[in-house]
Amino acid sequence: MDSLRQRWATLSQGQQLFVGSMAALLVGALVVLLGSGGLGRLADPAWILAAAGIILLALPVHEFAHAFAAVHLGDPTP
Repeated sequence: MDSLRQRWATLSQGQQLFVGSMAALLVGALVVLLGSGGLGRLADPAWILAAAGIILLALPVHEFAHAFAAVHLGDPTP
């Protein structure tokens, strides 16, 4: 637990705010999800496979768009 406190102390105030906000959103999403009668779609294997497929297709395209924009804006990174 001390290690976590030490790491937290190394974060800037903005980073701490961001991490805290993301944690609050995650907790809120879990409360809504579990409070609405269970896991819903998360328990459906077909939905999980469809979502995973969409993410696996969309993520490389998204990252390529970042690289494309960076190269065209003059980023010298190879």
